[in-house]
Amino acid sequence: MDNKIAVLSIVCVILAMLLAFSLVSNTLLPTDDDSKLKDDNKKLRDDNQRLQGTINNLQNDNKKLQDTINGLQGDSHSQDTINGLRDENQKLQDTINGLQSDNQRLQNSINSLQGSVQELRDITNLAKSTTIASRQIINQQAGSYTYYNVTAQYAGYIFVRIDSSTTNQNYARVSYTYNGGQSPHTITYNQRTDITSSGGWACFPVLPGSVTISVGNTNLVNGATMTVTIEYWY
Repeated sequence: MDNKIAVLSIVCVILAMLLAFSLVSNTLLPTDDDSKLKDDNKKLRDDNQRLQGTINNLQNDNKKLQDTINGLQGDSHSQDTINGLRDENQKLQDTINGLQSDNQRLQNSINSLQGSVQELRDITNLAKSTTIASRQIINQQAGSYTYYNVTAQYAGYIFVRIDSSTTNQNYARVSYTYNGGQSPHTITYNQRTDITSSGGWACFPVLPGSVTISVGNTNLVNGATMTVTIEYWY
């Protein structure tokens, strides 16, 4: 009995450490890199397997205890022993239930960490995107433009498509100023690309920060009607 109490005490201490580690890992997610997240994920998986092994051992002990109780049934002189074993059996089952709940929470932390790892991989591979404008119809006067102010959270690309049956003198422009990161230098970007065929795309590299996207026409007399699609990939 004392040995089982000692084992349960050790399990509780290990569990507390695992939960603390899980909370710290989740707190650090926004700033950790892909390699750190994968290391944390492996540690959590190892801890999860050790905890499941402890649960399995306790379940085996519980089954043996129940077999002992069943063997003593019908012996009137053993009733006190049976009652004591039943109490021990219930306490052991309560401990198992608690560990299983904690194990599920640990598994949820693993799943969350795996999601963060996958998101970082997608960002590294420029596999995530946000649609800024989806086939938006714009009517413009001759020589005018329409602009969008957006925030780029990560370095990536802006793709602009213009469909128009009224003119082929369309253009897209992206501009921004970047002075973040470790470099003391400021980067000023202002690039225009003419889109002379309906359905044509223009591509612009962007750095994190505020970005201005403009679409316009260079007509001298007539206005223009265009359908604009803008995507931000990062």
